[in-house]
Amino acid sequence: MKKTALLFCSVLLATALSATAQADNEVKTTMKSIGKSFGTAEKTDDLAVIKAELATLRESVTQVQKLVPEHLKNQPADSADRKLYTEGLAKLLTQIDAAQAAANSGKLGETKVALANLKATRNEYHKKLKP
Repeated sequence: MKKTALLFCSVLLATALSATAQADNEVKTTMKSIGKSFGTAEKTDDLAVIKAELATLRESVTQVQKLVPEHLKNQPADSADRKLYTEGLAKLLTQIDAAQAAANSGKLGETKVALANLKATRNEYHKKLKP
């Protein structure tokens, strides 16, 4: 009986640790996707490409909003850093919407300014939340 209980606890612990690692990998993978989409949008003057990358960027930011980076997992949900993480992602979504509106209006200059604002926000929150 003790061996069965020990085995069960071991499997449960391994599953929990695996889920935590998987969630952290998902955050990292999604953040890399965000960086790739942003980089592509930033480097081109083709509004069709920018629109596509902004759509991917918005989807990725929405996805990563549901996740918590490993270095913030041990903090309470209402901690300053967790709130800052949520705030930064919400700000990015607002800026992505502005960039999409400019791109949909065919305004390359405004779109580039909106992308520069996205970059500044990304840098600001990465600096504030650096692990």
